[in-house]
Amino acid sequence: INWLETFRELFSLSPEVVIDESEQLIVAGKHYLVKLADLLNKTPSKTV
Repeated sequence: INWLETFRELFSLSPEVVIDESEQLIVAGKHYLVKLADLLNKTPSKTV
């Protein structure tokens, strides 16, 4: 999962928010995101 692109898309409706490679994001649910990425990588895209 390209997290940079994912977060850019999430914040694309807020033009005042710019996320680039130097941005540091605080992720409270890191374990959740890691497991989610594993699950999404194993799941066919048409199922998602």
